[in-house]
Amino acid sequence: MAILYGVVIDKMRSIDDINIILKELGADLLFLGYFRWRGMATVERQTDVYGVLKKCIQQIKEENPDLIFVGGLAVQDLNRIEYDPYHKRMIPEEEVWQMTLNPKNTVLT
Repeated sequence: MAILYGVVIDKMRSIDDINIILKELGADLLFLGYFRWRGMATVERQTDVYGVLKKCIQQIKEENPDLIFVGGLAVQDLNRIEYDPYHKRMIPEEEVWQMTLNPKNTVLT
């Protein structure tokens, strides 16, 4: 069963609570477990949002190893230059342009 959860790092529920929900519903796909309309906001640049997300996904997968976790970024709203908080670097305009031209070659970790 596919479910739409929202954002697992929104702190409305603990990861333990999310795992209980996933198990009770028999979820095999968590749709939009993470989503952002825009690139990283200034406040998110100051935190390790992708590190927190990675830890949450790992905790979810420990309890639900076969679960497919789907996240999303709205590529129609990418800035010419983006910030990658996971690798703590600016993504130059040419690289952002290549991501938009061929997103299947872009792996977000």
